[in-house]
Amino acid sequence: MGTNAVLADPRYGVFRFDKAKHEYWLGDLLLPGLTGLLKSTGFIDTTWFKPEHTARGTWVHEVTHQLDENDLDWNQVPDDMMNWLAGWEGFKREFNFRITRREVPGFHKTLLYGTIPDAEGLTDHPDGLWKDQETIVEIKSGRVPFWGDLQTMGHKMMRESWDGPAVVDRKRVAVRLTSWGSFMPKVYTDDAVAAAVLRSAIICFRWKQQNGGSKNGNGNDPATCD
Repeated sequence: MGTNAVLADPRYGVFRFDKAKHEYWLGDLLLPGLTGLLKSTGFIDTTWFKPEHTARGTWVHEVTHQLDENDLDWNQVPDDMMNWLAGWEGFKREFNFRITRREVPGFHKTLLYGTIPDAEGLTDHPDGLWKDQETIVEIKSGRVPFWGDLQTMGHKMMRESWDGPAVVDRKRVAVRLTSWGSFMPKVYTDDAVAAAVLRSAIICFRWKQQNGGSKNGNGNDPATCD
């Protein structure tokens, strides 16, 4: 569902995403991933992550993607996991979400980081705050973390580095899908602050990289993963 045209930079070459290693490449240049960049600069702390929660998050992303692509084998979905899909369907219905891209990788043209927004398309706010607005949606299977603001901003900045002024007021939403079949959306509105903080984080990451504090050469380095 939805693909980018071939992305490239005349300085480096064609952009590609290595799904097996979860690496972003621009020609021969290995780009940092957005989530790894936020880990490297201290915004994301993975020490409290539990393996079962990580596995659940991976599963939720995979099955919602398959659902959106009309490629889901319902017989393979355990009964106790149906509610996560119900929550996603509820969100799409409530926001009239018309998906145009689902997990399409990209890179920022000037800041040179890679990232993959979960879902993109047009939404209508259920309270009438907007209609037919381009929206980036980040899916969470647990509480929406504070750094979701920066994550969605990174997705938005990446897309806007290609779109320019063509898309006005692209919205940012993180949605928590729950085990009881509902959804809890969080709409981010302070783009100026989020963009400033993220740009500062990128500057800090680059400084660490240049001074030996953050590598960017292999898939085991957290800054190469998203």
